[in-house]
Amino acid sequence: MQDPSSRTPSSGALDSFSVEAQLERILASAEFRKSMRMCRFLRLVTQEALNGKPDSLKEYRIGTEIFDKNESFDPRVDSIVRNEARRLRRKIEMYYLTEGQSDPVLIELPKGRYIPVFARRETSCEPATQGASLRWRKLAVAAAALAVLILGGWLVAHNRLSPDATRAISDAPTSRRQPTAAAGEAYTLGRYLLCKLTVEDMMASRTQLETAIRLDPSFAEAFATLALNHQVASIFSPAAANRP
Repeated sequence: MQDPSSRTPSSGALDSFSVEAQLERILASAEFRKSMRMCRFLRLVTQEALNGKPDSLKEYRIGTEIFDKNESFDPRVDSIVRNEARRLRRKIEMYYLTEGQSDPVLIELPKGRYIPVFARRETSCEPATQGASLRWRKLAVAAAALAVLILGGWLVAHNRLSPDATRAISDAPTSRRQPTAAAGEAYTLGRYLLCKLTVEDMMASRTQLETAIRLDPSFAEAFATLALNHQVASIFSPAAANRP
């Protein structure tokens, strides 16, 4: 996913028709068809942003309109909107990692906000400076992923795994086969989130990997990546490693 803060308006700025068409593509995807509330959530925030009413996207309104909370709903006490916004953000990321990987328009929900960001997918026709910036961002992400994988390999080779990581590896099946589609999607997102190396993302990665294993108990790669998650968390973030 691209960094929303790095985008600047251009003469080829997105029109509302392009964004609405992209919205319908996302809502029709397998990732969203099974969750009507997530569809309503994304439709509301996208349409209000397109209508120039971002200030109307408050937790109270989203809670009452989307999640059927009554008038006594207090966002300071009930965190449903914040929690569901995190789920929505993950679903959008999953969509662009799978069905939407070639879509021309990006719709993203930045952390800590309910106002989506719209942008055209960057192409080779962009100015050289923007192309170079994109290449550097991709290289940074690739380097982080490679570092995680190298670290995991070194830890395995030198028998330096944490107890949780050792347990995950010992539970892994010895045979390999093609995972189910749902398990494969959960695994892809879990691996992607792991490389971000933040507490929140590592915990979300663990949830996705455990989901992949639950959906397909013979998914050996998911077990191995879950072991790597526990080990990386024990090094980079003990707070994440100690969570259940």
